[in-house]
Amino acid sequence: MPLRAAPTASHCSRAGDRYEILPTHGTNGWNYGIGPDSIVACCGRSNVTSVRLTGMGFDWWRVAPLAIGDAEALARRFYAFCPDVRGSGNGTVDAIARDLGESQRLYCWWD
Repeated sequence: MPLRAAPTASHCSRAGDRYEILPTHGTNGWNYGIGPDSIVACCGRSNVTSVRLTGMGFDWWRVAPLAIGDAEALARRFYAFCPDVRGSGNGTVDAIARDLGESQRLYCWWD
């Protein structure tokens, strides 16, 4: 029987730092001058007390904040860091903050 869907790859890591897997995987936004280390730094500077990395790829990542301080401040930082959400995503800081409150996750990509 032929394979009908593309296989899914997964990556497992026992990294001591919860974001160490991002540079190992090569997640980046080079077209905006954002490398893996910048992504790790962004995660560390957020006002989120605990974040679970729930997905990543070559040019995207998704996190689930387990506790959110100021959703609007986090949305502003996210809006500045992930330019693609402006044109093809939520569009505004208010919309990102509202979506964050409802979905409890952030998704960022760099096309």
